[in-house]
Amino acid sequence: MASSIITGIIGIIVLIVLILLGFHVTISMFLVGVFGIIVMVGKGAAIGLVRSVFFNSACNYTVTVMPLFMLMGQFIFHAGVSAQLYKACHTWLGRLPGGLAVSTIAACGAFAAICGASSATCATFGTVALPEMTKKYGYDPGYSCGSIVAGGTLGILIPPSTAFIWYGVLTGQSISKLFAAGFGAGILLMLCYMVVAVVMAKMHPEWAPTVSGTTWREKLVSLIGVILVLVIFLVVIGGIFLGIFTPNEGGAIGAFSGLLCLIFSGNFTFKTLLKCLRSTIEAVGMLILILTCSSIFGSFLAMTRIPSTLAAFVQTQSVSPYLLLLLIIGVYLVLGMIMDALSMVLLTIPIFYPIMTAAGFDPIWYGVITVICMEMGQITPPVGMNLFIMRGMAPEIPMSSIVSKSLPFVCAIFGAILILVLFPGVATFLPGLFY
Repeated sequence: MASSIITGIIGIIVLIVLILLGFHVTISMFLVGVFGIIVMVGKGAAIGLVRSVFFNSACNYTVTVMPLFMLMGQFIFHAGVSAQLYKACHTWLGRLPGGLAVSTIAACGAFAAICGASSATCATFGTVALPEMTKKYGYDPGYSCGSIVAGGTLGILIPPSTAFIWYGVLTGQSISKLFAAGFGAGILLMLCYMVVAVVMAKMHPEWAPTVSGTTWREKLVSLIGVILVLVIFLVVIGGIFLGIFTPNEGGAIGAFSGLLCLIFSGNFTFKTLLKCLRSTIEAVGMLILILTCSSIFGSFLAMTRIPSTLAAFVQTQSVSPYLLLLLIIGVYLVLGMIMDALSMVLLTIPIFYPIMTAAGFDPIWYGVITVICMEMGQITPPVGMNLFIMRGMAPEIPMSSIVSKSLPFVCAIFGAILILVLFPGVATFLPGLFY
């Protein structure tokens, strides 16, 4: 057993070295996993195991929910719904201090409910909201970018979320329960982001000039353009929560509803349809490859018994579970600065998940904390993906300004985590109610 643990430690060290040398995390996990399994069980058995992992990852029924929700997001995105969502949020919230930033965050949360991806949400509202904020209303460019960068992270927390699908596949937890938990936590984090945006506007009024108010008639009229999206969300997510259909069936209904939304919007063409299908296929192919390589690395770690040994050690010690949680959040904060969010979590779940469940944490609640830590990695330099997306969409805005005015929103993330620790029912209430 000692030799297998040493082999596992060596494998983790080699993995870190490969990543630091510039190898992609997916390739690094594959190489370490394959060679580690060969060392543990021999070449012949290793080839058979790797072959079965590839087959099981590609044929996993649970994974089929991911392309369906991605396709739904593509259809609704090309239907032009994002602009209507932003207009509605702007009409209702524009009068608040930093009202356009608050509106952007609210619109990102609404779009997340039909998209499920952080980068897509950030890129979409970089196109829709940034010109409106900076050019039409004179908002500070860095402050505007910071609100979009932060709001974009909601794409992987508010269901349907691809991050929860990955967590559910890797840990065997119910995706329906994870979606239910993510809904309450997503609303909480969105509100925390809004509070930070308002505080920043109060501290620096020159960043956010006052916007004229709107009448109640204008407010009500603005909702007409988002009714269809609201209906799709209620049907898909409500049906999953109530047990009317499974997440996979909900994804299929959502994809078909998204197609109808695209047709009724008047933006449907066969070229657009092919573009939606191609984008979905490319994204799913990449993500399944990542899942496969992560599973191979996880199989290697399981053979070394490092996760189970650490979990047993935690159970025999009098260490506070919350101290362990704090240490793991610290690890995620550091890792989020050097690798992308998905790779970071796929790398760590095989190690951290057994430890946290052994410490007595609810696996659904911990899944929410894990996804929130993924969000933190999206906006922490130097590898925050949303920062680079925003920089690419607004090259005239200095990266230093985008980063400095995005970092305050990390405080909102820590605030949300603290509230979830003190009041775990925010995340666990809906799963307990519906399941």
